[in-house]
Amino acid sequence: MNHRQLKNIFSNIFHADGYDVGIGMCGNRLHESFNFLNFKNNLRDFDYKKLCLYLDDNGVLVLYRPAEFWNPSAMVKNTWNYFSDYMIKNNIQDEIKIFVVNNNCALTDKILEYPEHFLINSGLSKSDKKNFKNLDYKKLKMFEFNIDYCLAEYLMHMERLRDEYGTKCIPSVTNLTEEEKTFDKPYKFFTLMGGHQSYRQSLYDMLESENLKKDGLVSAWWKNEFVDVRSYRYDRDGAPNNTSNNSKAIKLEYMTDDEWEFWDKLPIPIYYAKNIYKNCYLQIVTESRMNLATNKEHELVDYVFLTEKTAKSLCSNPFIIYGQPHSLKYLKSLGFKTFDGLIDESYDEIMDADERLNFLNNQVKSLLSGSDEKLKDIYIQSLPILEHNFNTLLKMNWKDMVYKLVDVMESKLI
Repeated sequence: MNHRQLKNIFSNIFHADGYDVGIGMCGNRLHESFNFLNFKNNLRDFDYKKLCLYLDDNGVLVLYRPAEFWNPSAMVKNTWNYFSDYMIKNNIQDEIKIFVVNNNCALTDKILEYPEHFLINSGLSKSDKKNFKNLDYKKLKMFEFNIDYCLAEYLMHMERLRDEYGTKCIPSVTNLTEEEKTFDKPYKFFTLMGGHQSYRQSLYDMLESENLKKDGLVSAWWKNEFVDVRSYRYDRDGAPNNTSNNSKAIKLEYMTDDEWEFWDKLPIPIYYAKNIYKNCYLQIVTESRMNLATNKEHELVDYVFLTEKTAKSLCSNPFIIYGQPHSLKYLKSLGFKTFDGLIDESYDEIMDADERLNFLNNQVKSLLSGSDEKLKDIYIQSLPILEHNFNTLLKMNWKDMVYKLVDVMESKLI
């Protein structure tokens, strides 16, 4: 099917009932020319085109939404149910391919083709199922492709800033003097939390109830507590006129004017001030998701979705991640090192989110209740690991990640 035919069939899809519920978080870009093969010639489009459904010039529907977490089972079911219903109602018998671009880091080397029996039984009502006799399933194809979008995006922006400011735009121990690495730090830890999540609330409550919050630098946007920048993301009406476009923020005392110069050029907050990581031993990273997402049809063990919260934290302090299971395993597969032997990282193998949260809270409580000397020893022993991670990060090429995505998508055009 060519692009013109595809457009004739789906030109009214965004006006159909249920689109927002069925697909979710995807804008109307039907009018916009889109060809995923052109990502190789205009690489930054892989970032700018996110979170939309496109009628691709190659004659496929592309649901391009790698920037946000979406449970793969729900994503496939909702997408398939919506489009199959649309095709039934419009008596469409043409061959249709739907490409879903997602962000499961654990599956960047695989192509998922959703089989007929899974899609037929993906949550349709009985009244809808009887209509499926009108469809030729041999002409309906749905594929899922995955990219570590947030890491690629982080590397892209850091490459641009490094050309102008050097590596000081990357939070890293390599920016510290020997004295700054070895002096007795005034704070045990820091954690930079954004919007409200139940596990962030749990960590915050534990720190307060155990009287540990005073020993660290804590940002909790939903509490209006900030460290180096004050964000107005959730209070845009109250933002002063001098806010940055980067999450509608203003500079606070911990960030220097030099740092603010390049931070202000970032579209998302992927840097934190040297005065934070220089003055703390440990970092607690609270990722965007902690829950386990499974897709039993393809026997996936888990869904690893890491964001810029982890990408920007790899080189500055030993860290603990409040995230999905196998997050550390994935980082190691990329060549990064973590802190097993210095910190108990068995939490990475705990599949149940509640159990993992309880383990993490107890571990953080134990570490922060201990002596400064123990935390300093962990920090000093972590310095070679952090320097290794910095060098690994510099060697990574975000363009190769995009090329790989395009190649695997192109392989399914035939």
